[in-house]
Amino acid sequence: MPLLHENQREEYCPTQTANKIHQLFSCCRTYRLFSMIVGNPGVGKTTAAEMFYKANDDVYLCRITRVTRELQPMLVRLCEAINVGCSKNQSQAELYSLVLDFFAYQYFDQSPLLILDEAQYLSDDSLECIRDLSDQTKIGITLMGNSGLKRWEKNKKGNFAQLRGRIAPIVEINAPHEDDLEVICNSFNVKTGTALIQKVVKKEGQLHTVMKLLKIAHELGETGQPITETILKQAAIAIGVSL
Repeated sequence: MPLLHENQREEYCPTQTANKIHQLFSCCRTYRLFSMIVGNPGVGKTTAAEMFYKANDDVYLCRITRVTRELQPMLVRLCEAINVGCSKNQSQAELYSLVLDFFAYQYFDQSPLLILDEAQYLSDDSLECIRDLSDQTKIGITLMGNSGLKRWEKNKKGNFAQLRGRIAPIVEINAPHEDDLEVICNSFNVKTGTALIQKVVKKEGQLHTVMKLLKIAHELGETGQPITETILKQAAIAIGVSL
């Protein structure tokens, strides 16, 4: 389906959920807290974190993957996030010293904040390393991920006692705020078809598909004109979403 124009949109909308996440980040960096955000996929955690990172100095965003879950590759990824030169062949101790020295001795205009996204992938050793980093530097740190991040609840006799005692607050966001969809629709100038979007939220897994649908609808529509139900249906066909 040909696009009528190249009119790209930012994915970020200032929803209630995003504002709640940003308030936690601000509080965490100001009071140097070790915090956690746990939520289902698609509620806007990553998008909100990326926008906070782009809008604020001395904020560092590190995304964890299955490949970088273990201690050594996690430390390499962390060095890359804080822009500290390192080698993948360096030892865990050497890499950790680089990270520790950066946060302990670097001059910051504001209190720094480290955000670790998809932190549910972190191994036990990696989590303990981040806990120690918090103890040693007293910087603000936020772990962000799905329910797997709180795996100590299923392993209360495990090695998480020190970690459990240090993390506060823990914020759980299992679904978008009831006003989020209205904010997003208004941002994209949706005039008709909001009922269709509500169906997508329920059927396709919260906001990921909604944002994809609205971005395509925005590109299909004429510049300056509102998005209608007809355009939404065309966009749904384009990305294979059943309405």
